[in-house]
Amino acid sequence: MGTETSDLRILGPGAPIVRQQFDPVSWVAGAGHVELTTSEAINMLVVRVDVIISDAGVAASTTDLTFADENGVAIIDATNFTTLAHKSNHYLSSLKAAPDFTRVPVNGKVTITVDPSAAPTAGSVLTVTVIFYGA
Repeated sequence: MGTETSDLRILGPGAPIVRQQFDPVSWVAGAGHVELTTSEAINMLVVRVDVIISDAGVAASTTDLTFADENGVAIIDATNFTTLAHKSNHYLSSLKAAPDFTRVPVNGKVTITVDPSAAPTAGSVLTVTVIFYGA
């Protein structure tokens, strides 16, 4: 699966203009849970980040995410991107009255590091998908 980029102006005023999906990262049962990365070239003002995490089959398992530019510098504060529950969709926005992160202009490669707390159980595959929305 490649990067998906969409122009969302058709959704009307207030909708983010651009949607860019990173390649999902996955772990299969028996492969451990070492952190993995996914990278994409991004050119937008990031205002929302969606994180979709599948079920690893492990009770109370979580995932941490970090976001860095091509120089390894953090571009989004990871505070609200830690201990994200598995088998959940997480929608984090910079546009809320109490924002989850500060909107950030990005023009270059972004690397997302995904670090799950546990390996998936037999018969399970843990998949994490990250989608940026912006202008």
